[in-house]
Amino acid sequence: MEIKFSCTNCGKQLEADDFGAGLTIPCPKCGHSLTIPAPPAATEVSETTQSSAELKVGQQINSQDRFHISLDNKIKGPLTLHELAALYHDGAFQSDTVFSKNNSEHWYPISKIIPMLK
Repeated sequence: MEIKFSCTNCGKQLEADDFGAGLTIPCPKCGHSLTIPAPPAATEVSETTQSSAELKVGQQINSQDRFHISLDNKIKGPLTLHELAALYHDGAFQSDTVFSKNNSEHWYPISKIIPMLK
């Protein structure tokens, strides 16, 4: 489920996966620190649906993609998948870090692609 919200500083419309709820990210437009809000109350998502969404994110990644990650309330990137994997192996971020792909306004938990970084 997507959480749609806007920056309280500049009004930029953003989206995040519901797994990102509660995480703090910088606004990609103005850099203001934002906490991703909890998703609106909805019907429970089955494990099958969740796994399908995670697989879809992973399947859509290729070597030309560029990533941004939120570290210490700052956006780092653009990064190649190889650079992202190197940072992961160096311990630069944890599984609760969020990422966006190809300048998207949608943020996902990095845990969705960690298997690709190993």
